[in-house]
Amino acid sequence: KLVDTCAAEFEAVTPYYYSTYERGALPGGGGDTPRGSEISNLKSQISPPRSPFRGDDEIRITDLKKIVIIGGGPNRIGQGIEFDYCCCHAAFAARDLGFESVMINSNPETVSTDYDTSDLLFFEPLTLEDTLNVVERLNGRALRASGAAPVHDSLVSGDSRFQEDTKRAGGREAILRVIAEAAGVHELGPIALVGSHAEHKHADVFAVERLGRLWRFRVRAGEAAAGAEQVSAASAEAYLVAGWRERGAALLDERPGLVHGLIVQFGGQTPLNLAHGLAAAGAPIIGTSVDSIDLAEDRKRFDALLERLGLSKPPSGTARTLDQAVEIATRIGYPVLVRPSYVLGGRGMEICADESALRHYMTTGLDISELDDAPVLVDKFLSDATEVDIDVVADFIPGKAGSIESQGNDGTRRALVCGVMEHIEQAGIHSGDSACTIPPWSLPPELVERIRHIGRLLAAELRVNGLMNVQMAIKHDGSANTIYILEVNPRASRTAPFVAKATHVPWPRVAAEVMMGRRLVDLGVTEVRTAGAFAVKESVFPFSKFPRVDIVLGPEMRSTGEVMGIDPSLEIAFAKSQIAAGIVLPTKGNVYISLRRADLSYAVEPAKVLSEVGFGVFASDGTARHLAAAGIACTVVPKIETHVRPNVIDMMTDGTIALVINTPTRTGWRTDEGKIRAAAVRLGVPIITTTTGAIAAVRAIRAMRARDWGVAAMQDYRGDSESHQPRVREPAGAAR
Repeated sequence: KLVDTCAAEFEAVTPYYYSTYERGALPGGGGDTPRGSEISNLKSQISPPRSPFRGDDEIRITDLKKIVIIGGGPNRIGQGIEFDYCCCHAAFAARDLGFESVMINSNPETVSTDYDTSDLLFFEPLTLEDTLNVVERLNGRALRASGAAPVHDSLVSGDSRFQEDTKRAGGREAILRVIAEAAGVHELGPIALVGSHAEHKHADVFAVERLGRLWRFRVRAGEAAAGAEQVSAASAEAYLVAGWRERGAALLDERPGLVHGLIVQFGGQTPLNLAHGLAAAGAPIIGTSVDSIDLAEDRKRFDALLERLGLSKPPSGTARTLDQAVEIATRIGYPVLVRPSYVLGGRGMEICADESALRHYMTTGLDISELDDAPVLVDKFLSDATEVDIDVVADFIPGKAGSIESQGNDGTRRALVCGVMEHIEQAGIHSGDSACTIPPWSLPPELVERIRHIGRLLAAELRVNGLMNVQMAIKHDGSANTIYILEVNPRASRTAPFVAKATHVPWPRVAAEVMMGRRLVDLGVTEVRTAGAFAVKESVFPFSKFPRVDIVLGPEMRSTGEVMGIDPSLEIAFAKSQIAAGIVLPTKGNVYISLRRADLSYAVEPAKVLSEVGFGVFASDGTARHLAAAGIACTVVPKIETHVRPNVIDMMTDGTIALVINTPTRTGWRTDEGKIRAAAVRLGVPIITTTTGAIAAVRAIRAMRARDWGVAAMQDYRGDSESHQPRVREPAGAAR
C-alpha cells in the first residue's frame, strides 16, 4: 500500500509503502476449472515477481538493480540515531553508484526514513517474515537458498481486472494468466509477456520469449491456428504445465533478481540478528559474511582465533548455574564482570567485587530458569585500565575467516583504521556512556601503532567487507602496557558518525561503496593520523526525566544520545563537549569533593587545580583529611545522616556549591549519596562521578579561564595537530 506524501497534488518522488495481508484465491467460475489439477501443484512451485492484485499493490518497481538497507528500528538505549547516520550514507552511496536505494525501517522519526533519502521506502516490522516479503516482492523472483526450493510461497491469486474475462472464459483464462504471472511472465522482467487476451470462452495466445528463445502456446478450442500447434481448450493447462516442466524452471533459475544486495551491518544489532534467516532464505547479503559475524559472536570460536593470533583477552568463563559462576569467578579472580548472553547496550551487566555480590546478582538480577538458553558470561574485570575503541573499514572478499598476511593486506585488498578513540573514563564504564577523544590523549605513539596493527589483523582474519569495531583495554603495569581484546563487532558501531566527523572522512559511505563492489585503493582513501584538532565525544543522559534513578555510570548503557566538541586544545574541546551535552562547567564558585576510599589518591589534582584558579574547596570528612595531608585547605561538610545543617544539599540549593565531584561508595537513589547526586541533577549543578572525568573537567575549567576561545567551521580544523598535542595524563605512577 502507498501513502501519498503529496496528497495527489503532484507525483511523490519517494512515497511511503507499508504491507498488508489480504485474502485472495484463484478465481473460479465454471465446472471445468481444473481444481486439484497439476496447475495447483505448479502454483506451489512458483513465486510471482509482482502481486496479481494490480489494483491494490501500488509499488512502482523499475528494472534497476536495488540495494536494500535494513534500518535499526525504534530509537532506544543502545540502538540510536548513530546507526541511522550510517543507513543514510549507504542510501546516498547506492544512488550515486547507479543502484536504486531501498530502505526498510519501522521508525518514521529518523533521517533515513525522510522522503528524499531513498528511492523506495518501506515501513515494516523488522522481522524475518516481513523483510523477506519485501525483498521477494522487489526481487522479481522467488528467493532460493542454495539447492533449495523457494523459501515460502507468495500468494498467487486472481486479479480484479480479469474477473469479467474469468466469467466469459469459464475461469480457464484467468488461471492461465495467474500461472504466467507466477512464472515471471510480465512486461518488466527478462521474461516478457508478449500478448494475451480472452475471447469468448476460449483462452488465446501466450508467448514467452527470453534471450531469443520462443515458447508458444496457441489455445483455441476446435480451431486451427496458422503456424502454431493446435491444442484443445481442454488440454491447454496440461500443455502449459508440460512446457513449464521442460523449460520454465530453468528460465527462472537463469533470470537474475533485481535485488543486488542487502546491507545488514549498518542498522545495529537488530538487522544483524536477521542475517542468519536472510542468508538461509537466499537473500543476497553484501558485506561481511554471516560466518564471520558468527565467529566474532561465538565465544569459543573467537577465543580460539585470538589464541592463534597471539592476542590477549581477559580470563573468562560461561556459567549456566550459580555454582558454576562462583567457581569461574574464584578461578579467574575478583572483581568480575558478569552479564547475560545476547543483550544489547550492556543490559543486565554488573561488576561484582566479591562472592557475596556475585551470588546476589545471580539470584536477584537473573532468571535462573533461562540460563540453559542464555548462559551468564563471567569475565575478569580489569581495574584502572584504559579502554580504547577503533573503527576499521576493509574491502576483503567475504568468506570464511582465514589469514591474509600480517598487515591485514593482500595487495589490492586491505584494511584501514578509521580512528583510534581513547576513553576518558576508565574501563568499566560502558563504551556508549564514556567520553572519548580522537586522537588518543595519553597513549604513546608506539602503542597506538600496535593498536592499529591489531585492528588490521583482525579485519583480515574475519574477512571484513565494510565496517568493524574493536574494543580493547590497556592495562598499565609499570613500563609495560598489555592490550586485551574485549569485543569485536563486524558491523558499523555507534562511534562511526563521530569518527567520520572527527577525521573529515565519511567512513560509512566508504564502507557502503566497498560492500557494493568498490575497492579502497580505487576510492583513494587512507588512514587519517591527525585530524587538525582534538575531537571529544560526550554522552547525553536522560536523568532529569527519572528522578529516582541513580546517575552513577557503569557497564550497563544509560545514555540516549551523544554530542561532540572540537578544538585544537584538548581541554577546550572537552569543555565544548560538556556545553553541547547541556553541562556548563563553572569558571568560579565552590566545589564539593567526596570520593570513595579507593579513589582518594585521585582527589589531589582536582582540588589543587581548582583552588589555584580561585575555587573554594568543600569536602566530606574522609576526603578532607586526605586533602589536608596533601597541603590543600578545604572545608568539611557534615554528612546528611548526622542531620547537621547546612549539608551539601542545602549548599547546592542556595547556590554555594557550583560543582560536585563524587565517586560512589554506595549506589541507589535512597542512599545519602544517591540523594546528593539526585539533588545535583534536579538543581542543574554539574556533577562528575568518575576520577578521570573529574581531572578532565578541572583542566577544562583552567583552560577556559586562562584564554579566550570560540567556535569555527569543522573544515577550519583540518591540518597538522601534532605540534600542539598536549600530554594530558601524567607519567605512570603519578596521580591522574
